[in-house]
Amino acid sequence: QHRVFGVVMVSVARGGEAGAVKQDNMTNRSSPLPLEVDRDFTGFVTRMFQNGTREHFSDEQLTYPSSPSAKRRAKRFMHDCRSADGSMDIACLCREACPAEYAELATCLRGVAKKGTGDPKGQPYCRSECESLSRCLRGDFRRFLLSVSPVVPNAFDERTVW
Repeated sequence: QHRVFGVVMVSVARGGEAGAVKQDNMTNRSSPLPLEVDRDFTGFVTRMFQNGTREHFSDEQLTYPSSPSAKRRAKRFMHDCRSADGSMDIACLCREACPAEYAELATCLRGVAKKGTGDPKGQPYCRSECESLSRCLRGDFRRFLLSVSPVVPNAFDERTVW
């Protein structure tokens, strides 16, 4: 799980494919990122990887998204941000689903890398940027799941008898 965060953060720091910060700068840092110590986010990413496999969604479900944004989101989660083996590419998802938050985190990480190390007390750095990216990615995945879920008429009607 921590390897996933390292890959994401190195990708963020490098600005995706073309960045100037070397991986060594990121792996030798003394302070962790809040995403690395956030157990809720770790659990979320783990569940997203486990439950986001193509086998969990029928072809019919993938036709449910009706709005252009829902269709783009479904395409991103099911096709565009997948590695060669079919697993989700978390760096791609962060970059494509949350470009502003991703860019803010990249800017913060580059600033930390230029200074050399993180907080001398070992406290997580780029906290607000990490929280923003986490919130955005969670929301985007939630909207994806809702868009591919079947609509059940009167599902929340208290008068409906089960």
